[in-house]
Amino acid sequence: MFKYWVNFLLFILISYNPFNLSAKTALEPVSASITITHSASDEWLVDYRFSKPIEAMIVGPKVVDYRQTSWQILTPNFALIQLDDGEKLISKTGTFSNLRIKVSHYSDFAMDDYAPSAKFSDGGVALYTEFLFGDVVAAGLLHKLNPSLEFKTKLNEHIITHAKINDGRGVYTYFGPQKMKRSGDVDLIVDPNMPKWLEDSFNKVVPLVSKIYSQRLNRTLTSPPQVMLSAGDIDSIDSFSVKGGAKNNQLVMIYKGKGLLEPSAEKQHMLERLIAHEMAHLWQQDVHNGGMSAEEPWIHEGGAEALAVAALVAANLWEKDYFEKYSRYYTKRCNDILGEQTLKAKIEQGNWDAVYACGFSYFAQSDAELFELWSYLISSADHSGKHFSSEMLEQFLAKEK
Repeated sequence: MFKYWVNFLLFILISYNPFNLSAKTALEPVSASITITHSASDEWLVDYRFSKPIEAMIVGPKVVDYRQTSWQILTPNFALIQLDDGEKLISKTGTFSNLRIKVSHYSDFAMDDYAPSAKFSDGGVALYTEFLFGDVVAAGLLHKLNPSLEFKTKLNEHIITHAKINDGRGVYTYFGPQKMKRSGDVDLIVDPNMPKWLEDSFNKVVPLVSKIYSQRLNRTLTSPPQVMLSAGDIDSIDSFSVKGGAKNNQLVMIYKGKGLLEPSAEKQHMLERLIAHEMAHLWQQDVHNGGMSAEEPWIHEGGAEALAVAALVAANLWEKDYFEKYSRYYTKRCNDILGEQTLKAKIEQGNWDAVYACGFSYFAQSDAELFELWSYLISSADHSGKHFSSEMLEQFLAKEK
């Protein structure tokens, strides 16, 4: 019953400096005005104006071959340099203050990151902005970049971005014919080519699950959640797959595959659980500091999986016994995966199946009320700036005794 029909990953981008450019730390960020113009159906012009001359812009870890195949540097004498652990833009003639590149839609999934862009069937497309810039090097020192983004279009279309566009970099901006539809407290775009059974499910699940999270976690998001669901390449494969990403109160999901055209109860349950899982991450992330981390991913991933099932039950979308059914399934799966090894060892091996299964099993078997526990974890992270951790879990359990 609980067989996975689709492989999906949620990846949280952790800020770090992979280049070790200088042992010194520059305290003052460099400002940049970045104008992104939708110049053709699948193309954007990106213009950078930096507040001071820089030697390089570190655009971050490699995202498959996205920048090599979908970027064209229009400013002369520039190069995209490949390093073992990342990519950077440099001028062959020294420092620079201005730069223009052309970016094309990139359709392949980046299996260890967010999708660079999401295509809608009506010509709309959402571009992920974080891949376009990063830290910069000026006078030999590494500076954080303080970006100010502006969006333009040469087409007859709407531009929809997020209120957090200049607060955090992980934001998709939509260019196309649709407008956001308010569904409950959620701003929602559903691809017009989405199969009717799936569209009906999303229109029901998204606002109800959002309402449950706000009420039961005793926490309203700092800005309305924004959800974009694309199906522009739904006929591209015979089976189906889903790529998802949640960050900065925004969730974007890409649905591909002819297998989505025919409904089934098993597929519907899996896809409802998936979107409720990703929505749980919005609440886990909506803290000033701390929260999710790579140290103990089973906490936020297993927690999101448990919250998803609990929210679907609480919203009367699923039967009450579903939580117990999933608990039994995940507990057995966790035990089968671990064998004689510890969860920590499996995480070090990169076994994400163990992260989800054992994380869910932990929360399902806990004596604590799930929503109260996660309300405490999120509030604690928000006030302390600490990451979700085993220690934080123990503090809650000790408080409840």
